[in-house]
Amino acid sequence: MAALRDKVSGMANWSLEDTSATGDAESIADGEWFVISTPNGECFRIETLANNYDGAIRMEHGPDWDSANSTWADRYAHDVAAETGTDDYDDPMGYAPDNKGGKNIQEGDSVSYYLDYSDSDGWVFYVDRNVGDGHDEDMAIGMARLAETWDIDAAANRESNYAVLWHAQCYDRDYDDRHPRNWTNFLSAMPGTQSGSTQHGRGQVNPDNNYANYTTTDNVVCSGQYKNNAGNDAIIGTHSMWVREESGDDASHEDTIQDDSANNLYKLCKAHNIAQVGIAME
Repeated sequence: MAALRDKVSGMANWSLEDTSATGDAESIADGEWFVISTPNGECFRIETLANNYDGAIRMEHGPDWDSANSTWADRYAHDVAAETGTDDYDDPMGYAPDNKGGKNIQEGDSVSYYLDYSDSDGWVFYVDRNVGDGHDEDMAIGMARLAETWDIDAAANRESNYAVLWHAQCYDRDYDDRHPRNWTNFLSAMPGTQSGSTQHGRGQVNPDNNYANYTTTDNVVCSGQYKNNAGNDAIIGTHSMWVREESGDDASHEDTIQDDSANNLYKLCKAHNIAQVGIAME
């Protein structure tokens, strides 16, 4: 998480807006957090939990962070943290690359990660816990700036200019229940389920045996904040920061997808069961 914080906030038009007491340290302790602002002024806050899910993370997202008072001046009502909620003991639940949402991960555990980031396009982060104790999992998170198909900023209903990737698993200790989230294009202002934004970029090995290529499409993102006359969710933008990996056993973890000129496009990240994505190699 410290690598994500430092690399993303170090881009030209992104900045580290605020941190908790030691949220800027090389090792981010339980209960610490940081806030990063995007080029259009939106902010996201990542916190490591200090409760029964120590080591798990939550992410909040909104248009305006008040750095003077270390609080939200304006936050989207339906960001990842809000849609995750609490367990029946009122403990906020979080996400971690283990099989119980932070209960089985410890600082110092062996992990591998990939991080891609672009000043104009956003960032994507994948991490795989590989201790080998039966509790390993993975997760992929990110934010992608949408190439807007129309001016949503002038619309009556607001929506984020960034789609959020959230392939991760939280855990409810009250019911001993795991909750995998495979939100490929999560929208933080949109209420209800995320079904309205599920028109996403897909990646699959070509089924025609005459070809050994991997076909992808850009993400086409829709929002339930806007409906056309037929009641369909409106397309609001596109991006290519990640694709949802849907080729099953035909492709493997860490396969590199290239175009016909041998340029690297995506790294497939699917070591375990939760994250199934190809992340951009920009």
